Amino acid sequence: MAYSKDPESRFFLGCIEVDAALGTARVDGVVLPLGKKVVATLAALFARKGEVVPKATLLASTWGESAIDDSSLWQNVHVLRGVLARHAPAATIETVKGRGYCLKLGAPAAAPSELAATPAQPSRSSLRRYWPIAAALLFGIALGGMNRHQPRPPRTLILVTTADGNSLPPLPPLPAR
Repeated sequence: MAYSKDPESRFFLGCIEVDAALGTARVDGVVLPLGKKVVATLAALFARKGEVVPKATLLASTWGESAIDDSSLWQNVHVLRGVLARHAPAATIETVKGRGYCLKLGAPAAAPSELAATPAQPSRSSLRRYWPIAAALLFGIALGGMNRHQPRPPRTLILVTTADGNSLPPLPPLPAR
């Protein structure tokens, strides 16, 4: 694995190891498929974490003097949000309308063992949204259970005997009406 010689250009964000000098980001030693411009955008945001970084500053630090519009920056931020959600959920990039973007570092996410210990509580809105479905299901189960206990009509077996007294095999039962 190649790393830059400048330790100042390397930083960690969750389990993502970013090497801004090389333009790479790794998770567990595996290089993420991010372009150098995406990594440069992340490095510019990380350098001023917690602050609003103007779009013009991000464009200049990532692309230099090239004539690039906001859509390229928007695409980089979109890619970074997906990577952060997967590998560094405590870090988020917020859009500050009309000003720029802000990298916020929250509390680290809970470990999987902690998540298993605390049962998730459904929100009130989800309970309000799904109660008609639950009521209909319970009603259907109750009706289905009631129909199961209805007495069935007796099956009639028809035996046919010939004139000499021999019986033929029974005919199949008639279908229920």
